[in-house]
Amino acid sequence: MSAGWGRFQDSEAGPDWFAAAGEEPAAAPAWADTGTEAEAAPSARAPRTPGAPRAPRAESSPPSGWSPPAEPAEQNAPWADRKPAKKSPAKKSAAKKQSSGWSSRRKDRDPADADKPKPPQSREKLEQRAKNILLYHLGRQMQTRSQLADRLRKKEIPDDIAEAVLDRFEELHLLDDAAYAETFVRSRHNERGLAKRALGYELRRRGIDDDTATEALSTLDEDQEAETARRLVDSRLRATRGLDPQVRTRRLVGMLARKGYSSSVAFRAVREALAAEGQDVDLEAPDFE
Repeated sequence: MSAGWGRFQDSEAGPDWFAAAGEEPAAAPAWADTGTEAEAAPSARAPRTPGAPRAPRAESSPPSGWSPPAEPAEQNAPWADRKPAKKSPAKKSAAKKQSSGWSSRRKDRDPADADKPKPPQSREKLEQRAKNILLYHLGRQMQTRSQLADRLRKKEIPDDIAEAVLDRFEELHLLDDAAYAETFVRSRHNERGLAKRALGYELRRRGIDDDTATEALSTLDEDQEAETARRLVDSRLRATRGLDPQVRTRRLVGMLARKGYSSSVAFRAVREALAAEGQDVDLEAPDFE
């Protein structure tokens, strides 16, 4: 009798008293399990497999006197006044590229117009453009007429307009090759120690004619050139100490030759500098030409 109502039909449970009395057995209560699964299920709860989800618990009624806390009103919520998050600049640019193929500035421009030739500019516009180019470059540094003519040619300014604008700049003394040559000779000789031969080569490479270059180079005399050569030797003499006297002489004379000094001027400056240190080098100038 302790196993439940389902035990009355077993062979070992004794006679069926309800059938003998002509009565039907009462229905089993809802909590009684009459199937075979109830017999196979153990009385104790089976252990839960690790990792398996837990079975949902039966809802239970809250205790008496308890009520859930009231939810805050929407207007008092801290997130009620927050604005939606803005998109990052990278996302914006990517979305803009995907949305539009042409930029907003060129939406009204036909792609076929790109292959059409541009209309020619008027002479007044070309002259004004040439003036702007010259003023821009002259404002940065002093330049020769030949250099400025090359810049106008690269900007596709017609030759006749370029010559007219350059002539006008010379009339206004904004462009002067003679003044450029004199300034170039004086600055490069004092700062870099270049001799007349090197200075003449640089002037002709910049488009200065022979007469203008000769006139500018005449401002340097032989004494000034020899003094500059001696100054250059003195500045390099310390770096050659410890070497053979002939090796020192060849290196120093070669340095002066690269700056445009003649072999006679270079050898004289080196010999005087070595003699000041107490060394006497017996070398002749023709060996260094």
